Amino acid sequence: MSSLYRGYDIIHRLGIGTVLIIKAEIGLEDIKRLLEGDFHLFIVDNYKVELFECETLEAGARGLRLKVGTFGGFVKTHIPNESLMLEFEIPISFKLIDTINDIRRKKKIVGFELSYSYNVVKIDYPPTIKNGVEYVRKTSPKGEKMGTMIFTTEEIDKLMKELKYAEFIRFEVPIPLISETNLEILKKVAMELKNVEEVITKGDYPNAIRSCRNIIMNYLLKDKDESGKKRVLTNELRGNILNRIPDKFKEDYKGILNGLSETLRVNLEEHIHKFVKEDTEKLLNIPSREEAEYVYMMLILILRYISQLMLTWENCQFKT
Repeated sequence: MSSLYRGYDIIHRLGIGTVLIIKAEIGLEDIKRLLEGDFHLFIVDNYKVELFECETLEAGARGLRLKVGTFGGFVKTHIPNESLMLEFEIPISFKLIDTINDIRRKKKIVGFELSYSYNVVKIDYPPTIKNGVEYVRKTSPKGEKMGTMIFTTEEIDKLMKELKYAEFIRFEVPIPLISETNLEILKKVAMELKNVEEVITKGDYPNAIRSCRNIIMNYLLKDKDESGKKRVLTNELRGNILNRIPDKFKEDYKGILNGLSETLRVNLEEHIHKFVKEDTEKLLNIPSREEAEYVYMMLILILRYISQLMLTWENCQFKT
């Protein structure tokens, strides 16, 4: 008997989260050979999923990277004269995402192995039962049916996008609604952060950190204080914000912007520069996903705050 990979679905289950569904098909001829006729029940006792790092798209060298888990099975009722479709649910975890991204970062190929134990029951008297173990097999570019489901780079890129791995970092930033045309700083920051999002999705955390560093140094903290030693919020940006603030609130927002500026500076000097050398962008240490996402999230929230602040005061009718 052979069960062949027939694509995937992605769903969200309450209490579980995002689930990847691997679809497989057992052909009608295999079903007939299995019991020499029709059957009524196909019982999957359990199934095991493992993630592999592969060298090629064909059967060959591979290394086990992650035991994703062993999961409880299900029962399918067979419809006579039709093939049998199976669906295997795989909960998506941060560990799974991290491991896939690590494989991609090393320029290797992602492979899944899904094996299952089954019972086939023909309802007659006495009942006929057969059991066994099978793999979900995927056809290789050369036409081989392989027990390891190997995915091309394009397939994995598509899967990761559909999993919306970076969905939690997407916020509405209302930059286009601001009337001034001289706020290129915010537009450039938004574009750069979009690029960082794509880099994080691919698991390239060092370049994500580098890009976040450049956003802070080249756009947000471009200027220095009177001593010439400490970076501060870019004068153009600070001026455009304060020009929108009513006089009676201006001192308050000067303090708020000073605090925001200090937050950026401290994260740059005490966090980012632990991974990227300040003057050369040389990588000093390998950042984790959490390091890259923390800095990215901080910048997204600051950008959203500034943009929304400017938009709010621009539309305010009580500027006195």
